[in-house]
Amino acid sequence: LAEPSPARMPTAAVGPVKDLLRVLDLGRSNLLWLLEAGARFKHTPFAYPDLLTGETVVLFFNKPSTRTRISFETAVARLGGTPLSVGPAELQLDRNETIEDTARVISSYARAFVIRTYRDEDVNRFARAASIPVINALTDGHHPCQILADLMTLIELWGWLEHRKLAFVGDGDNVAHSLIEGC
Repeated sequence: LAEPSPARMPTAAVGPVKDLLRVLDLGRSNLLWLLEAGARFKHTPFAYPDLLTGETVVLFFNKPSTRTRISFETAVARLGGTPLSVGPAELQLDRNETIEDTARVISSYARAFVIRTYRDEDVNRFARAASIPVINALTDGHHPCQILADLMTLIELWGWLEHRKLAFVGDGDNVAHSLIEGC
């Protein structure tokens, strides 16, 4: 895993995983595949300009964000898609419509849904009702995308991570939970 190798790189994830809600859901093979794919995208960010052509990816930010929002919007645009960022004022999540109704409606228009919110249960309910991939961009319990980026950084610095020891100093929060799962 030290350097992405196109010859070693599988063309698809190893097993069926519709959503990225927490690192633990990926399993080892899919986690390793995502890390290699992420490294490949990082080194050649414009290599797949047609991957999402004609597709919309809805980005829901119930919590404010700078890096997460900009990185997701940029990634979708570089893949040829249209990022559509919305906040709580634009969606009826659990006000006039249930989370499940909102998930079904968005699934009929968008290719994927990225959500940054508070409750893990809201993300889980959305993902169960959606027919499109759902990506957890941060909840109170998990921060899987941050940990994928952190693990990519550690691989760039150290090479293969197996048999390494990692210490975490900080609050036992979403980042700590996801880092434990990633390790």
